[in-house]
Amino acid sequence: MESMFRVKRLLMPKVDADSGQRPSSAAGVNGEDSSDDSESDDSDEDESSGGLHLHEGKKIREKVGFRERKIIEYENRIRQFSTPDKIFRYFATVRLQDATQTIVCMTPEDFLRSIYPGIKQPDVCLISSLWIIEYENRIRQFSTPDKVFRYFATIQVPVADDRHEVYMTPTDFLTSMTPGMKQPDGLGLDQYRRYDPKSVGEQLNLHLEKNSIFYKLGSYGLITFSDYIFLLTVLSISRRHFEIAFRMFDLNGDGDVDCEEFEMVATLVRSQTSMGTRHRDHANTGNTFKGVNSALITYFFGPNMDEKLTIEKFLDFQEQLQREILSLEFERKEPNDDGNITEADFAELLLAYAGYPLKKKQKKLKRVKRRFRDHGTGISKQDYLDFFHFLNNINDVDTALTFYHIAGASIDQQTLQHVAKTVALVNLSDHVVDVVFTIFDENNDNQLSNKEFISVMKNRVQRGLEKPKDTGFLKMMRSVFKCAKETKPVLLDI
Repeated sequence: MESMFRVKRLLMPKVDADSGQRPSSAAGVNGEDSSDDSESDDSDEDESSGGLHLHEGKKIREKVGFRERKIIEYENRIRQFSTPDKIFRYFATVRLQDATQTIVCMTPEDFLRSIYPGIKQPDVCLISSLWIIEYENRIRQFSTPDKVFRYFATIQVPVADDRHEVYMTPTDFLTSMTPGMKQPDGLGLDQYRRYDPKSVGEQLNLHLEKNSIFYKLGSYGLITFSDYIFLLTVLSISRRHFEIAFRMFDLNGDGDVDCEEFEMVATLVRSQTSMGTRHRDHANTGNTFKGVNSALITYFFGPNMDEKLTIEKFLDFQEQLQREILSLEFERKEPNDDGNITEADFAELLLAYAGYPLKKKQKKLKRVKRRFRDHGTGISKQDYLDFFHFLNNINDVDTALTFYHIAGASIDQQTLQHVAKTVALVNLSDHVVDVVFTIFDENNDNQLSNKEFISVMKNRVQRGLEKPKDTGFLKMMRSVFKCAKETKPVLLDI
């Protein structure tokens, strides 16, 4: 009965016929104030409407993600321990600029954020964005493949029994490897966009060609965790190492391997990479390596898995994968109407994995911008791909340039073009070589700094995947414990 009266009060509220308003207080039968009754009525209405979600004033509290929590903790430490100067520079969001000077100012909202803990600075602020980029670079460098995948993947697809599987798009895959590329806002560790491939009205635009290598993976061009591990392995190993691995497991010497032999080749090669040695299966997150997926196995060995995989076919697969990753990088720089990117964008792509301090990298980029500010023609996609085809032979290029250095010959632009044509069988344009020399010619003598150029380009080809994902602290502690274990106590020597 009480529930019926509550519903009746909710649907037919009391109305004062005289004034059209409910009186604030009224005398009861015994002369007592009846405001308690009216308050109880209001509370009943609030409870009923809250259960039925009829009040518009109540908002569902948004879930704070892992990345947002880390940023809030960092900003709280800034409020508590930093100098007023740094606090002001971090939380100020307005810059006033005229012909003579620039002044940084706070809005009242900025002032409130600077003194009140737990209020996150907007992501559009420069310093906050730089901190996020630095944090994500540490994830790329030191975290396990499982965490890297979960952080940079953005798609969640429903499967049977109310379960979901996490996928990467090709752009996510590129972001997970490239330092300095910020993850989109609202997407971080275990934060995804829902996508149902069976939905007719919902289509993903992956910006891929119809014959893209990613469609050969199955999964509508998306990348599973097992695909992620396999593709990183393919990108991190040189052609020469794959050829050696194929020959090791080629029992009859015909240069081909069957499906079982290929699994052994993939396992061997993966164990030699920093990513492979770092990975541990995590059943609780669902990120377990399940081997090469069935779509790729079908592509390599046929529908009945009775065909042989040649080293040439696999190297073609590797080359096509590298070409598509390079194309995604190029398109991300937003080419102009002529299909060219600026010289500064090209330099930034070359230095992405250099590991330079920020000031040194900015100095090189400023030199390129100043050099081609007035007469820059841009870099075409074909010139970009040709240069990276040249870099795929960087070890042979290193040998050739070393011979020049030993012979005492200078390495000028014509020499680099000759080495590219002789070693890599590619013709580098004069403009591309001019940009490269602008980046690495520190003293403007038109001579290439051979050692620095080769070191940076090797890192660029390997995309940082060859570096051990370890801070060195655990290695140091293991050495300390080993030393302590093998050293006898001093008292025993007395």
